[in-house]
Amino acid sequence: MIRVGAPFLLMIAVAVGCGGPEKELPRDVSISTNRGNDDPVVADAIPQKSEAEAVKFVDKCLAAVTDGHPEKLDRAKVVRQSARGKWRWETGELSGATREFQGVWPDRARVALDFDSDRIKQFLFLCRGNDVAAYQNAGMGLNQSPRSEELSEQVRIEVMGEIWLPSLVPLRDPTAVVFGVKKEPAAGTKTIRSVKIAIGKYPVFTLGIDEATNLPVAITYSNLEFGSRVFKTVILGEYKAFDGLKLPTEIEVRRGDVSAQIWTVGSWEFPGRINDAVFEQVGKK
Repeated sequence: MIRVGAPFLLMIAVAVGCGGPEKELPRDVSISTNRGNDDPVVADAIPQKSEAEAVKFVDKCLAAVTDGHPEKLDRAKVVRQSARGKWRWETGELSGATREFQGVWPDRARVALDFDSDRIKQFLFLCRGNDVAAYQNAGMGLNQSPRSEELSEQVRIEVMGEIWLPSLVPLRDPTAVVFGVKKEPAAGTKTIRSVKIAIGKYPVFTLGIDEATNLPVAITYSNLEFGSRVFKTVILGEYKAFDGLKLPTEIEVRRGDVSAQIWTVGSWEFPGRINDAVFEQVGKK
């Protein structure tokens, strides 16, 4: 049985694109990865408030995503996202996969992953604040994994890095601190600038933005998994309009230099309200 320890990504996997030949996003982005705020050197370097240059830079990005009306982004605080892709397990097995996300910023999330696999059929993660319940289905129904502080932290970080930050919702949070704007190396004619984001007890994230479009192209961060630091990059592309917001529909997740997942997002929905029962533990009455 696979250990649900490196959360819903269990990303010992190498994902490829949807159907046919392998599908990859352009590999012309190189953003330095932060060590995270568990590193005292980095933590001490976080300013008490956002830097003016960083705020101006982020404001341009928010304007690009919202057509000049950043308040529109507040509707994405209640969100549903559906995505389809494939990934390969550590054994080399290639599985088709779907991901269904429902969330209410900042403290509730539900992530359901379904696999075309003979071994693991489903992962389910339910988050309420710092409390995380994890389940897996190996063909005999959902079984809850043992709770642990480490697992909860990992799941929360992955949800932030892979879903919330691509939506840019955290940048509208009053507790977010942005700083450290710098130019990053990029292939071809692209000019990429990055900005660091510190929010709550999360690691420091770095957001890479294409200066030509002011749209995010990459998110990098790192965190500890079973005592080892894992460096992660989320590549974003193929932006489309969803209810007045321009959001990515191609998302690749890399662990180190390995492509772990590639998702094609079919929908971003903003229902205004999600029934709280959606986030309840399985079997809880």
